[in-house]
Amino acid sequence: MSLQFIQQATSGIMQSQTFQFGITNIPTAVQNWITTNPGQTALLVSNGILFFTPAALTGPLLATMGFGASGPLAGSVAASLQSMLGNVGAHSVFAYLQSAAMGGYGVASVNGIVQACAIISEGAVAAYSGLAGRSGV
Repeated sequence: MSLQFIQQATSGIMQSQTFQFGITNIPTAVQNWITTNPGQTALLVSNGILFFTPAALTGPLLATMGFGASGPLAGSVAASLQSMLGNVGAHSVFAYLQSAAMGGYGVASVNGIVQACAIISEGAVAAYSGLAGRSGV
């Protein structure tokens, strides 16, 4: 069997299963829940985005604070923090944030914290949804 034969045999299957989802194919129960709970829907979608792509938040946020790829940017929040701290200790919060902005060891930690916050927020939404659905609360 050649690779081309395998690709031809599976391409129709993969395309038919992968591309059948559309916004118009959502079950009625899900559409009703989305219509009834637009705020929770927005929070769940944004949490999903943050969980699967935490750098979508951390990169721009660190850049806004002034943590740059070559160090703190002059006149930024990061620069003023560094001037207040003096010598920055290795593996301090400031060092992790700067390392994340530079693509170093801090990336995994900072992105992991964002993912953990997304999970906690999802849990809070689920707990609120469960409590709000009860008649006595």
